[in-house]
Amino acid sequence: MKRKGLYFLIALALGGVSAVHAQDNTSTAASSPAPSSSDTSSTSAPAWPNGFDDRWYIAPYVGGYYNDTDRDTRSRQFFYGLGVGKFISSNVAIELFVDRTKRKADSDVFGQGNTWSNNNYGVAARYFFADWNSWRPYLLGGVMGSYHHNPLDKGWDPAAEGGVGISKSITDSADFRVEAAYRYDWDDKTLPQNNGYGDWYLGFSIVAHIGAVPAPAAAVAPPPPAAPDCSKQFRNGVNLCDNKCPDLPEGTIVGPDGCPQKVVIDLKGVNFKFDRPKKGETNIE
Repeated sequence: MKRKGLYFLIALALGGVSAVHAQDNTSTAASSPAPSSSDTSSTSAPAWPNGFDDRWYIAPYVGGYYNDTDRDTRSRQFFYGLGVGKFISSNVAIELFVDRTKRKADSDVFGQGNTWSNNNYGVAARYFFADWNSWRPYLLGGVMGSYHHNPLDKGWDPAAEGGVGISKSITDSADFRVEAAYRYDWDDKTLPQNNGYGDWYLGFSIVAHIGAVPAPAAAVAPPPPAAPDCSKQFRNGVNLCDNKCPDLPEGTIVGPDGCPQKVVIDLKGVNFKFDRPKKGETNIE
């Protein structure tokens, strides 16, 4: 892989992500009303279908190697690369990657001024700790095929890496990542007296997630208050479970249903004597 080609790939990927994010932000702003003070005072987490951010992401990265002294090259060298991956759970991300470095010779083995380039194509897994919104330390492991090209040999060989890193979200669609790792390359062809080379590296990456962030889940309405126990409450002497007129003031004459009842005075059997007693009469029975 030529350096210009990889630079173009990284620039294209970053441009694509920027366009996607700009489109997402524009559509969101156009379709969403301005937030009220009550909306901004409290925020909710996005309603991810799987419970975590499982969008695909791209991760351009740069860093520096501390080279194995057996390479007979300069001890420090710049490298760059591009990763594409996604989270498969809230703690685990799988990423395909490609990177390149070109080491400069510092001995007569390769000839002063010559270079030893490596293009690596592989897959890496990262296991993250802590919450999404906090600093997230992680463990790194990966395997790859490494294509080397130098004045003595060119060809493929296996390689593997392991390391640690830390990640932090800087927006809802971008993370910052820094990691340190050890990478071993089983190149036993360039210098037959060596079975391979172990190099340390420090890398920096911006992880850009592709796609829109889902809206927060709707707030769950609180359950209605429990109804009072009507069997233990009375109004005008009638149990509230049976009272059809519970709003009448206490003391109202009511019937069995709790509603007002007409008062009837029964005068059957009562006889009245009119214009009595007469003058001088003391007994009107």
